[in-house]
Amino acid sequence: MKKLLLVSLISALAAAFILPVSAGPEESLQIQVSTPLVSISLTPDSISFGTVSLGQEKEASVYPSVINNGSVSVDVDMKGSNAVHGDNTWTLSDVGNEANQYMLRISKSSNWETGVLNLSTTYKDFHDPLTSEQSFHVKILMPKTTSAYGEYTTQITVLATESGI
Repeated sequence: MKKLLLVSLISALAAAFILPVSAGPEESLQIQVSTPLVSISLTPDSISFGTVSLGQEKEASVYPSVINNGSVSVDVDMKGSNAVHGDNTWTLSDVGNEANQYMLRISKSSNWETGVLNLSTTYKDFHDPLTSEQSFHVKILMPKTTSAYGEYTTQITVLATESGI
């Protein structure tokens, strides 16, 4: 019986050293993280000024809105672009309208004396922070002269970034 007990004890010790243990040389920890949703929309998505004489200015009859439909407050920046008609271009300026040079102006209200943003082809701060919606007025100042007549198209680009970053 002693031999059997000794053999059983030796076998049990050998099995303890040979069998794998529950912890290995490497373990992992699962991590989950969510990113905030930065998302905006514009409504309406187009404006038509109709026919505007050279050297004149005109405010659009519709007032677009930037809508924050994301999960965080956003900082909103805007920029314009040069206006194009076929191979002809009017350059966007934020300081004046001259020959083949026009302006796009943005305002949060119909008061064009204060709070006006003259767009350029680089982003400018429009509204910080935007939690829900901001409507705005758009005005065009036509070139004083042009080398080509016709229908020109341009665009305003709106960029949203998470506030406070």
